[in-house]
Amino acid sequence: DTRGSGRKACISRIRPGASVGCVRWRPENPQQIATTGYTWEYGFINSGILVWDLRRPFFPVHQFGSHADVHPDFFWADSNNIVACTRESTVQLYCTTASHQPPRAMRCAGV
Repeated sequence: DTRGSGRKACISRIRPGASVGCVRWRPENPQQIATTGYTWEYGFINSGILVWDLRRPFFPVHQFGSHADVHPDFFWADSNNIVACTRESTVQLYCTTASHQPPRAMRCAGV
């Protein structure tokens, strides 16, 4: 963490696939951040909130929202819940225990 030292350093790079709007550190877990924005999935643009683990930044650990949800801003209510506003003037409450978790949906095969 170089925020207090005046130096700027890259601690990790995530590859969200498209634009990123808002970024927030996850409370009580300094290795994870959440982002809003657009991602590419299967040839379609998908928007929502993604939670990334900076130790494995290749894919999000949690995904919230549908392809139609555009979230200009959000905040962590606690270490497991996100409150987000949408452009359709609604407020959403998302919980990490009920999220889509791409790593768990992956299939591994070995030879």
